[in-house]
Amino acid sequence: MFVELETKEMLKLMLGCCKVYISESRNRAALESIEKATKLYQGVAIVNKFEDEAYNRVGYTIVSKFTPNAVEESGTFRKAVVAMVRAAFDSIDLELHCGTHPRLGVVDHICFHPLAQTSLDETARLAKSVATDIGSTLQVPTFLYGAAHQEGRKLDLIRRQLGYFKPNSEENQWAGALGSDSLPLKPDEGPNKATPTKGIVVVVAHLH
Repeated sequence: MFVELETKEMLKLMLGCCKVYISESRNRAALESIEKATKLYQGVAIVNKFEDEAYNRVGYTIVSKFTPNAVEESGTFRKAVVAMVRAAFDSIDLELHCGTHPRLGVVDHICFHPLAQTSLDETARLAKSVATDIGSTLQVPTFLYGAAHQEGRKLDLIRRQLGYFKPNSEENQWAGALGSDSLPLKPDEGPNKATPTKGIVVVVAHLH
């Protein structure tokens, strides 16, 4: 009985954090759709939202209990993040986007962090599961780095090879789709070509 109670208390302290950066801050309907998709999942909360008008970019911080099935296909945390990504793809067109912040896709960057008793290894498995969903189910090229990548690849390596740091419009702005559908770097998940409307996604797991 004591062991069972102790286990339950430990689970209460197992939490995960996910930061999702999306290339849009001016389309209110799109943001509402994204937030609504996440709120459908009990136990998953948007605890912070940062919008930048000039960047035309929004960052969401999501926190959820990290239960034993979090990595499984039925895991609530995993499903909530994928639902948010799907809603972003359904409501935002990268070809119409323009802002002063570099970006490679509609859902530009997804960062997973362990909180409390959750380990980095568990968080990395969740990050890889979400990347698989985005690549295989949503058919968007997805790159891993940090603890989510088998060799601990660095983010700047991905960004340099994909042209992240090069503005493609006047006044140091990034506008429209990526310069080419063909990617110079093979994604870890998904197709080898990026669609003009969605671009690519980068996913990481690392300590907060």
